[in-house]
Amino acid sequence: MNNLRKLTLDECAPIVPYLLEGVSFRLTHLDLLIPSQASYPVSQFLSSQPTIEELLIICQSNDLSALSPDALPSLRNLSAPLTLLPTLLAFRLPHIARLSILGVMTHSDELIILSLLLALFNPPESLMLVVKVRVGANAITIADISRGLSILGEGAPFITLLALAKYGDQIGQDELQDMFIYALPHFPNLKQLNLMSRPMPQGADTRNPQVEPVRTPSGILSLLYNALAYLYSMLVNTPILFYFFSSRHAQQIGDDQTQNQPNPNLDPFYDRSCHQQIIMAWRQVHPKLEFVVFPGGKYKVKSRGSS
Repeated sequence: MNNLRKLTLDECAPIVPYLLEGVSFRLTHLDLLIPSQASYPVSQFLSSQPTIEELLIICQSNDLSALSPDALPSLRNLSAPLTLLPTLLAFRLPHIARLSILGVMTHSDELIILSLLLALFNPPESLMLVVKVRVGANAITIADISRGLSILGEGAPFITLLALAKYGDQIGQDELQDMFIYALPHFPNLKQLNLMSRPMPQGADTRNPQVEPVRTPSGILSLLYNALAYLYSMLVNTPILFYFFSSRHAQQIGDDQTQNQPNPNLDPFYDRSCHQQIIMAWRQVHPKLEFVVFPGGKYKVKSRGSS
């Protein structure tokens, strides 16, 4: 198997040791998914693969505890749950071009934690970021998403492309428009916004069952998340910082603009009749925005609107 370049190991923890020990190939693409009930220290194997450019990984955080700072020097495309980012982004964030967060976020503090993690390490020149959020009464509100995205933009000003997949409840045109009106000015280098909307089946588990829950980390990660939670609490308790992005303020503005919604029964992610109006509003607050992608098409943003 000397010529092997791409490898996928999915839910096969019992045979992982036999596959990863004593290998002679050099991978450029690795998908590694170890079930939550299993554990295998993959640090040594990852450290022996300096040519990996694309990595999708789900495992226990302890499995990466011995990962060398010099490991994965060629990594450009990373897909991983939030709990693995402290280890994987350290020493590697400057070289990563695309980061996809695995699992659907159901709490606004997850966006805050992501922002703090991206701000902890040396930044890349640019970054494409993919996140998934669930909207609903028992998940994240529109105002919280807007507030979380605003902090994310402040913590990671190097984001040039943001892909947001919405799960859960349908939202209205004004809610979608206002959510980014307040968030976009905090992404100074954002050039492209990709939006997706997917219904969440009732009773579905919003997280990948193999991903460690953010609220129950252990060991060193527990200390890290406690520190991040403390910083988050300081931000939340700063009225001056959050007044403009408060839920009350966002709701008031949304109520004032409900008369302008042309198709209240249609999903604005798919309703092309409202896309131009939405994009024009976003362009006014973020002149550097060049492209907006909805599920139905890609729009090139012009100085006076979109095409």
